[in-house]
Amino acid sequence: MSNIVFGNYTPAEEEDDGIQEVVIGVFFDGTLNNERNSYLRKEYQKKKAKQPYDKEAADAYPVIQIDADSYENDFSNVARMYHFYDNNSQNSIYVEGIGTENGSRTDDTQGYITGTGSTGVPAKVKIGCRLVADKIKSFATRKKTVNLILDVFGFSRGAAAARHFVHEVTKSRNGKNPARGVLGQRLEYYNIQINKFQIRFVGLYDTVSSYGADFGDDVEDLGLDAIKNSSVKNVVQFGAGHEWRTNFSLTDITSAGEKGKEFIIPGAHADVGGCYESEVFKQDHSPSVTPARVINDPVEYNRIAEAKKQVFIDQGWYIKGQIKTGPHSNKYVNHIYLQGERYIDKRYSYIPLHFMCQMAKEKKSEFNTSSLEFKFQIPQKAGQNGTHLLSYVKSRLQKYIDETKNMSAFERNKVSYKKYLDFENEKKLINYYVHWSATGKMGHGPRKDGRREIING
Repeated sequence: MSNIVFGNYTPAEEEDDGIQEVVIGVFFDGTLNNERNSYLRKEYQKKKAKQPYDKEAADAYPVIQIDADSYENDFSNVARMYHFYDNNSQNSIYVEGIGTENGSRTDDTQGYITGTGSTGVPAKVKIGCRLVADKIKSFATRKKTVNLILDVFGFSRGAAAARHFVHEVTKSRNGKNPARGVLGQRLEYYNIQINKFQIRFVGLYDTVSSYGADFGDDVEDLGLDAIKNSSVKNVVQFGAGHEWRTNFSLTDITSAGEKGKEFIIPGAHADVGGCYESEVFKQDHSPSVTPARVINDPVEYNRIAEAKKQVFIDQGWYIKGQIKTGPHSNKYVNHIYLQGERYIDKRYSYIPLHFMCQMAKEKKSEFNTSSLEFKFQIPQKAGQNGTHLLSYVKSRLQKYIDETKNMSAFERNKVSYKKYLDFENEKKLINYYVHWSATGKMGHGPRKDGRREIING
């Protein structure tokens, strides 16, 4: 991806008292999300397809990879937002996702499984602090005292990193250690002082910390409740209403109190945070262990299999012809086996992207929303006279947000998006645009009760 930025550069403002105001957006990407790696893969694919391409990027793509999912993902909503902050990228910092490094032939196993180590959450936050300090230094060329305003965004473990970053930069002085943690240490080295400090907006896509070995409540370990700090003025979180993997518990924003607004909307984790490509997805489902007598009785097996298949159809995951049945067993366990196959369009993820940028802009965060919404368009029409499903869904979810955002957190939490989106259109949305994220892959299994765990954050 080119590092050249076109547009008018707006330097940090100098206030009447000679203190410079510096505004910076900080963007933490999610686990196995890496904008650079995704870009290299996309440009390499263009080269193979004999389309116009970025030669430098295509040549840098590591054709031989080992366990490198970060190349296969699309850009997340965090990466998409980054380039539209303050009309250009001069005032924004992007930190690649947990478990990834730019251009590496392999992703870091420790990082993406546990969120620890050299590519884990704390490590990425340290990188973010240093990059912010370096950015401040580049602005504070005439004065050594600044008023600092930060807007902070994150997805998945990147949302946990965004919150841990808030924890780090709101630390008080501790003995010889300066205030603001790693950021304060680096600013002290640069002989730069902060006069006024504000975290104007914290925007979170589906906070999943899954930190360390137990994947439980990491609020204390990572300081995820630092969003309650008085320096933080606004917090918004969009949570995934169709996510129920065991290791993907949502940490809510309860600690933010009335300055926090959380909205649970349709979609799996990465439907809300972005990063799926549009493509055909094949999905195996083994809903339950089944007695051998059923597996060996064709009539009974077909009866149960058809009933289980119908549940998926009734909920909208598949239509007839997209899911089939067949026996699946080994010497130890028998299952009813279902396999679904359908094309899933990635553009639903643009809806929470639009919402987040709009809500940040309402609080004075500088996003070029018109350009962003043009690049990541929601189709308006279907056929000659019809309204496109995504346009309809966006309008209904917009109404949900508009009518609940000024409620108390207690009252808002009692209102579901389902009050605004009728079930028949939600089923169509699920079939065309929402992923069934639970798989047999290690760490991605579903919760037994099918309900997501919510951690008080």
